[in-house]
Amino acid sequence: MSIDGSGQNLFTGITSQSGFSSGNAGEVLVSAGSLTISNGGEISASTFGSGTGGDVQVSTGSLAISSGGEISASTFGSGAGGGVMVSANALSIVKDGLISASTFGGGAGGSVTVSVPGPVSIAGTSQTLTTGITSESGTGGGNASEVTVSAGSLSLSNGGAVSASTSGSGAGGDVTVSAGSLAITNAGEISASTTGTGAGGDITVNLTGDLVIDGVASPSSFVPAGIIARTFDPNGGNAGRIIVTSDNVSILNSGVISTSTCGGGAAGEVFVNASGKLVIDGADTPGFVSGIASSANFGTGMPVA
Repeated sequence: MSIDGSGQNLFTGITSQSGFSSGNAGEVLVSAGSLTISNGGEISASTFGSGTGGDVQVSTGSLAISSGGEISASTFGSGAGGGVMVSANALSIVKDGLISASTFGGGAGGSVTVSVPGPVSIAGTSQTLTTGITSESGTGGGNASEVTVSAGSLSLSNGGAVSASTSGSGAGGDVTVSAGSLAITNAGEISASTTGTGAGGDITVNLTGDLVIDGVASPSSFVPAGIIARTFDPNGGNAGRIIVTSDNVSILNSGVISTSTCGGGAAGEVFVNASGKLVIDGADTPGFVSGIASSANFGTGMPVA
């Protein structure tokens, strides 16, 4: 199955929508041997009123999302948004591709669950929007929900992200990642952040194999790569905590596992358990932080264990 919005000014895809009323949106269920979503094509469910949004469930063999393609559930009103559940044998998300649940109103956003026994690759090369798997709470006050990703292997590169965020008074969701191995490079990130007064969510990463976080070799193009929980608002939502369990852990060249506060909120705790080797090496990015940290630029830092 292919959903391609090339050359279209209107919606292209499969959707269920509840308008500015109390009626509920229905579920969207899609099953295919393989699925490609590109150029603004989408599979979605949304609500703009007090009615609840429907869930979106996608089951496929291989799944590729690119160039503004998306699988999403959203609420823009007081009704709760639906959840997004994706299962596939392999998943590729590139350049503005998105799997998301979001709230921009008072209603709570739904959860995002992605289950892939094979490889998951998220690469934001040349992106103009977010590329990845996300849960978001906007300025309307609704709480975001959790993001859960399980994969045989997970690669995040060039700005590709698994994230939960809040920019208002609503709480951000938790992020849980379970995988055989995890590689985060060149501004890729797993993150939970708050730029509003709402608290940020926690991040939990459980790996049976190795974790590699490698930033950049050129400080002039420095953007951190890593696992990051942060808060920015001067009035203070607290950042969440980070828990990482892995075999070998390598943090290189401005790669970070960190919680931070640049506002009135507290930074969260950081726990890293490496059953094998732990290597931290910033040789190619002198002057930039590489490592594990909890920092307070204006607020309150927390312990690192």
